[in-house]
Amino acid sequence: MIIEDESRLEKIGQFSFTPRGLCIAGVCIIICSIIIGFVFVVLTPVKRLIPGYYQPSQRAASEEALTRLDSIIDAYRRNEAYLSNVIDIINNHNRDTVMEVPQPGSLTPDSLLPTSNQELRFNREMQQREKFNISIVAPLVAEGMLFYPVNRDALISNDSRYSETADIILPAQSDILAVTDGTVIDVSGSYNSNNGHTIVIQHNNGFISKYSGLGKILVESGDNVPGGKVIATSPTPGGKKPVSVRLRMWHNGTPIIPYNYISGNFSL
Repeated sequence: MIIEDESRLEKIGQFSFTPRGLCIAGVCIIICSIIIGFVFVVLTPVKRLIPGYYQPSQRAASEEALTRLDSIIDAYRRNEAYLSNVIDIINNHNRDTVMEVPQPGSLTPDSLLPTSNQELRFNREMQQREKFNISIVAPLVAEGMLFYPVNRDALISNDSRYSETADIILPAQSDILAVTDGTVIDVSGSYNSNNGHTIVIQHNNGFISKYSGLGKILVESGDNVPGGKVIATSPTPGGKKPVSVRLRMWHNGTPIIPYNYISGNFSL
């Protein structure tokens, strides 16, 4: 490229460009333009015209408005749920919405099938094989339960302390208490001086207790009884001599020794 002064016919200068030089010059021009534009936007009010630009005060106001909107939506949902419950109660004629749990009834002896010889043999084999596991598991389960005495003034006879049938000696016409929380599943027996009445209670964690030789019965089949509640009275012999009642307990169908669970609550 030659630059000339035509009026004087003089040659002022001469420039020559190569393709590589043109590319470098173009890149430099583009970079300079970007730098100049960035500085111009940052240092002048033009940045406010950029889409999505927020001043700090505007951003804080927007965040506060969104927070309030979330709170209003939560309050609206709670009110809607409350009104929905009120409408349901009105439409149901104020009926109690709690489901009633049917109380278990007592089973008559005729409704139970007799134990077969195969079942008896299987039970004996399993008890013999698992007797050590059962002796360990039942006390561990009972640690989370609260056991009560059959009577505060009762004594467990020495001969029955290691027996599956505990012979409990107590005053005549004294109260008989449930050993722990449960549901009465059977009340049976007509009173006589030898056997008396019998009560069977189903407890939590697979425990069952059976009280035999009782006097007056104070509960019915299906009653929920807390531990320590009076369920019957001891029999009334001639005079004021001490009497005895019998207590048996099972854990998951396996007989256990009552003394190991309730001995700490007796006056021994």
